[in-house]
Amino acid sequence: MSVAGYSLPVTILLSEEKFYNDAAKLLNKKVKDYEKEYSKTPPAKILAMAAYDIIVCLMRYCNPLEAADLAQNFGSFNEFTENNL
Repeated sequence: MSVAGYSLPVTILLSEEKFYNDAAKLLNKKVKDYEKEYSKTPPAKILAMAAYDIIVCLMRYCNPLEAADLAQNFGSFNEFTENNL
């Protein structure tokens, strides 16, 4: 899976492949949009801005309990990114 210029070693179920591909497309689009708008900004900061934008949007549409669960479980994503990027 290629996301924001990084090749991510993910193992996914075939039934979820479209979901993951669509998520990668969304993040890649956000990254490109921010790169155009902030051309002198470091790539890591662009990626952070794009990811933050998507998470804010996601949390805006979750109810408060789901948003709290999402925030609590986000640690596993942080661990993955710290170990693999």
